[in-house]
Amino acid sequence: MPSDRYFKLNEDKQQRIMGASMDEFIKSGIHDASINKIIKDADISRGSFYTYFTDKTELFGYIFRMLKTSAARMIINEVIKQKGDIFKAARKLVLRGTGNPEKAQDKTAVLFDRIMSDFGIIAHLNEVNVGDSGDIFEGLLHEIYTHMNDLKEHLSEKEFHIIADMMVVMSVKALVTIKKNPEFKDKILNVLYKQYDVMEKGIRGGALK
Repeated sequence: MPSDRYFKLNEDKQQRIMGASMDEFIKSGIHDASINKIIKDADISRGSFYTYFTDKTELFGYIFRMLKTSAARMIINEVIKQKGDIFKAARKLVLRGTGNPEKAQDKTAVLFDRIMSDFGIIAHLNEVNVGDSGDIFEGLLHEIYTHMNDLKEHLSEKEFHIIADMMVVMSVKALVTIKKNPEFKDKILNVLYKQYDVMEKGIRGGALK
């Protein structure tokens, strides 16, 4: 997490630092990102940077945590929009994830796309301190469960956590594969959607009882 000094900065300066940092991480990845480029684009001194963040890994960890928080809210909104149908919401979100984030001009979406496209970043996420990301994920699952449709009559919240974990693994695997092999997008999505169907039918059929 950033130091207290960072959080005492005015909002415009915080946004300038975050914008410059995200631009550099999107362009260069976590390991090749240049602190010199970040401080130049953010118009801050090197000394100031190190009073806000220990190093660029901590900076990336904070940005990644914000990305997860933003993604959690997006997921909740989609589940509500789909009237609690988690599988329909998952289809919508995965399909959105295969789009071109550059067109939306959303830096968080572009950075997520960069992470999904770069196995190097994914492999080194364990180096990143993402703060209370576990709490964020647990809170997300609880809120989804409260908004879920009649499917929750067939499984407990604890069982839903297991299902959600499986869905996340399958979905991320599909997204990463599509990023690497866009020509197989339709085939990959078709397989993923069939997996969703099998899971839903199994739950409704009492597979967890």
